[in-house]
Amino acid sequence: MKDHIQLDHFFGISSLQKAVEMHAHINQPFLIIKDLGLTQRTVMNWDNSGLVGIKRDSKEEWRRFSLMDYIWLHVIQELRNIGVSLSIVAQVKETLLAPISIHWIIEVFKLHPSISSPSSDR
Repeated sequence: MKDHIQLDHFFGISSLQKAVEMHAHINQPFLIIKDLGLTQRTVMNWDNSGLVGIKRDSKEEWRRFSLMDYIWLHVIQELRNIGVSLSIVAQVKETLLAPISIHWIIEVFKLHPSISSPSSDR
């Protein structure tokens, strides 16, 4: 029995592919405002403040939200409930939702080739 955790069970090329698939699924818009548990006025206020980026193809189409949108909207709600200002929420958004560069990920794999190759210790 090994006395350390095998990180290659969690990281590697197949993990990266699964992460890309999961990212696509959790960012797929399928919810509408009534599914969010928030008022339309609140969501539109936060959208107008730049805290959320609600996309729709046409003005006649209902806005749709992803699971990540749902989570972020409820994070905003909880921060507002404890008195955090919209400007601070915007800073939180910038920090938490900053995109990760694919170039950075590639560099990590270049610097640590063992991450992308299966372990022979299994």
